[in-house]
Amino acid sequence: MLNIISIFLIDFVIAAIAGFLAIRIANHFHLIDQPDLSIHKHHSKPTPLAGGMAILITLVITIIFHRDWLTNKFIGLFIAALVIFIFGIWDDAARLPFSIKLFGQVLAGIVLITSGISVHLFLYPQLEWLNIGITLFWVVGIINGCNFIDSYDNLSIGVIITMLGSLLIGTYIAGQNDLLQLITVLLGTLVVLYFFNTTPAMLFLGDSGSQLLGLFVAAIAILFTPKILPQTISWFAPIIIAGIPIFDTSLVVFSRIRQKKHIYQAGLDHTWHRLVALGLAEHQAVQLIHLFSIVLGCLALLTLVTPRIFSIMIFAGTLLTGFILILYLEKRNPK
Repeated sequence: MLNIISIFLIDFVIAAIAGFLAIRIANHFHLIDQPDLSIHKHHSKPTPLAGGMAILITLVITIIFHRDWLTNKFIGLFIAALVIFIFGIWDDAARLPFSIKLFGQVLAGIVLITSGISVHLFLYPQLEWLNIGITLFWVVGIINGCNFIDSYDNLSIGVIITMLGSLLIGTYIAGQNDLLQLITVLLGTLVVLYFFNTTPAMLFLGDSGSQLLGLFVAAIAILFTPKILPQTISWFAPIIIAGIPIFDTSLVVFSRIRQKKHIYQAGLDHTWHRLVALGLAEHQAVQLIHLFSIVLGCLALLTLVTPRIFSIMIFAGTLLTGFILILYLEKRNPK
């Protein structure tokens, strides 16, 4: 426990320095999010897209002091992270077409799979293609989900902090110490970025930041394998923990298909926008989403310690509740 606390505090300091450095780099290279460029922008002044750089700088410095992390799986994860960062920073600078962004996300997923980070729901060799397909679907889905929810200051960062906090407790229960240390580093970094992203924000995550965090959440969920449970049951926890990005993505995709719109274009139909349209103040909508994320994390952890039948009931009840809320928000969608 003392080791985890020391890692958190050290990376907190590293991330603070990296944040200020990333802001200067973003300003120098004109990686700036300008207000009023699209309908979903809410900020009133140009803001550096420096979140991804701050995360990457912190990770590089941390790895230098923790070379024991450089196992095959973690090397694959860091290479995949670099792929996502390159495509993300490219998108921040040049607004890439969705097809190129998707190519980068799939490429990162392939890197994870080749390094051994893959789901193993189907044990028969002839069904391995299903494991690969599910892994790519999960990785690409969570990356885009974490990017989708980045609608307002601290919304995405707060949700990912709650998700990683739940995974931290889960990995502690499972005794996965290497994963525990990686999550601690990410949490130390995100607590700093939460401060930088508080209104009025000093920096935004940008696509490089939100997609990078999505990749880490997706990969950590795959690597999370408590030995006391079969993987079909242990996967309930990561899916519930990632409930907010999954819910928001499902809501947006369902709504846009229903209205015959492109699913990848920017819009005001995300969960946060709908809550504001229903009458909540902007910060209240953020706090409500964070609260739901905490509740989902608690439910997810319950699935790890309760009998299998109760775990199944919790999972099924969460899915049903999410489906009902999607129908409700879509029905109340303002024109």
